[in-house]
Amino acid sequence: DGGKVYVEVHVSGEVNEYKGYITAEEYNRRMRKLDSNAEKSEPISKPELTKAAQNYVALHRHNAVRVTLLSQSELALRLMVAHAICGSFHWNVKPDPQRADKKETQQNIHESTAQKAFFKERDEVFKLLNWPTDEGLSTCTDNFMFEVVEVFQTLQTLAEKDVMRILTFVMVETLASGTALVELLGKMLNVNMQDFWQPEGHFFDLIRDKNAINAMLADIGGKEVADGNVTSTAKVQKKIINDYLTGEGREQVNDWMPNYMKFPFQSYTKNGAGELTNNAEYAEEMPK
Repeated sequence: DGGKVYVEVHVSGEVNEYKGYITAEEYNRRMRKLDSNAEKSEPISKPELTKAAQNYVALHRHNAVRVTLLSQSELALRLMVAHAICGSFHWNVKPDPQRADKKETQQNIHESTAQKAFFKERDEVFKLLNWPTDEGLSTCTDNFMFEVVEVFQTLQTLAEKDVMRILTFVMVETLASGTALVELLGKMLNVNMQDFWQPEGHFFDLIRDKNAINAMLADIGGKEVADGNVTSTAKVQKKIINDYLTGEGREQVNDWMPNYMKFPFQSYTKNGAGELTNNAEYAEEMPK
């Protein structure tokens, strides 16, 4: 391969020869030549259709397929579910993040009856999709871990009731919290919060408005008790409410539910409860 010969003479008289060495410049020149030869020996193949021609064909094929699909509602249903699950060029569906303002709230939600029922159904849906049951995974991943074509093919093998079960879960998982739609659905479905929630400590820790707390006390203990404690601290009044719930020193009140957890939502004072009140009012204004 050529190159230079370098002779090293030591003080002792020993001589070492280094043959075939080349400079960095020569090395780079040879590598460029090799790359050039490789390009010549393996020319890049050119598609037989230009970009414009590919676009023309793709659009006509797309139109033909989608018009034919208009009469295939069952197939379209499965396609829609697959798109919602995996995402695509035109679909970007995300699960509600259920963002909690406080760590205690996050833990409380995670341990709730409704959340446990949700996770249980999610595992059943994952089994239908042949997915691993992983608590950290959502159906609408949008990370293409499960490609839309693969999910669509899986849905093709399932019965209609199973596809509808998956579709229902995807809709439930992506339903946005803190919206008028939640208020409307809760009322339409006659959701009874007693099936899913009971008054507990963290809830009362978050309630700070004394007027609202006093109205809540009147709701559970009567006006006389509330009026008698109107000047008491919020902490004292919340303690009395808890006594009614536990029966500690007072007649126990069972099945009590604060206005905040009822459908339709109600506030305790004219000041309202921010977006919760706004959403409830909007839902009430919807045509019956």
